[in-house]
This record gives sequence, C-alpha cells and structure tokens, in this order.
Amino acid sequence: MKTSARLTGSQRDRAFARLRSITVGTAVASTAAAGAFGFLAVQTNPGTQAANDSGVTTAAAAAAPTTSPTGADTTTSGTTGSTLAAPTAAPTSTPATTTTRRHATSGGS
Repeated sequence: MKTSARLTGSQRDRAFARLRSITVGTAVASTAAAGAFGFLAVQTNPGTQAANDSGVTTAAAAAAPTTSPTGADTTTSGTTGSTLAAPTAAPTSTPATTTTRRHATSGGS
C-alpha cells in the first residue's frame, strides 16, 4: 500500500488555517440562521389569539362580565349562549415539608 508524503510545515499551517476558517464560518452561519428563525417566529406568531379566531364576536368579547345572584362572576358568550362560572376558590399551595436526610456510610475509610 502506498502512503502519501508528509506535509511540510507551510502546507500544514495552510490546512489548519483552512479548517479554522471553515469552523468559524460554520459557527457564524449557524448563529445567523438561528437568529433568522427566531425573527421569523416572532413575526408570524403574535402570542395571543384574536377574538375572531375563537368564534366569539367582537361585541361579545368586549362585553363586561355580569354577576349572578350567588355572587359568582359569569360571562355569557354571544354566539353560543352558554354561561361560564368563575372559580369559587383560589388554588392553594401545600407547604413544603422539611425532611432530614441521612447519608449511608459504608464503614470504609
């Protein structure tokens, strides 16, 4: 089998410089592509749903919530006529319990 000749110092330096420029170019291009995709995502996704997309008319979306005789806030949708009741109690979080952790020892030194 024939082996290739060893590179000289200047050839090796040019090869490393070429490899470094390819690596830097790839890093810059990938960063620019990620930024472009992020910009595209921000421009195409408004983050909120428009009132007309949900099937509720603009007048119904702007209507203020009414109060029922029981005191619960309700909102009536203009297109379906259904009534939605507000939650009656706020969610509560459970207090964190502290436990003492004991470490096992193997008896070795």
